[in-house]
Amino acid sequence: MPERQIYLLSPKDLSPETIAVAFAKTSRSPESFREIAEGLSEESSAKFHEKWVVGYGHASVAEHAILHVAIENV
Repeated sequence: MPERQIYLLSPKDLSPETIAVAFAKTSRSPESFREIAEGLSEESSAKFHEKWVVGYGHASVAEHAILHVAIENV
């Protein structure tokens, strides 16, 4: 069984655009979330966002920019 992971993506460290792209790529990649997030830069995220959200109209990518989660008693 894969190791369980919880990730904190801080807007102090990553732009909302980069966070959105990390989630978008996770849904289609065999790589772990950590590998995807660590491989992103502001520049690569902007290019991805421009192509998929602006160019192709995939607004679902942009919807990942803001996500708040509270978990208790896990």
